[in-house]
Amino acid sequence: MAFLWLMKYNNSGFSLVELVMVLVVVGILSVSAMGLFASKSDFSASLAKDQLISSVHLAQQRALASHTTNPVMLDITQTSKEWIFTVRQGTVSSNSQTAEHAGANLTIAGLSLPASIEFSQSGSLASGGDLSVTFTGETSHTVCISSAGFAFPTACP
Repeated sequence: MAFLWLMKYNNSGFSLVELVMVLVVVGILSVSAMGLFASKSDFSASLAKDQLISSVHLAQQRALASHTTNPVMLDITQTSKEWIFTVRQGTVSSNSQTAEHAGANLTIAGLSLPASIEFSQSGSLASGGDLSVTFTGETSHTVCISSAGFAFPTACP
């Protein structure tokens, strides 16, 4: 009788264990397949783009919070293995971020490396115009630093 009761109310479907195992297998396959679609230079270029945007935001915030006449500078330098983004005011460096370039290239419209970008006390670019920065790996990643001092992960208009 108990067996008939179980048969009568037995729902067909997947157990929680089966669903978790499928998710684990799909996760392992997707991680192992990611290397087929993304190269190290493309990943490095994308990471460097994000590091640059972060450094620009930090430089702009520092310029807005500054109570001195020393301008805030964002220095972009390159070593044999990495790009270095340093925010400084006068001789004081407040932050330095690095990104490995792994064969990717960096071009800054109108500037050559090492480059310094100056921010005024209003947080805008001292040069007065937009600045386009392009990281090129397998694909290109462009950052627009607007004349107002904001950084966007798109080409400048």
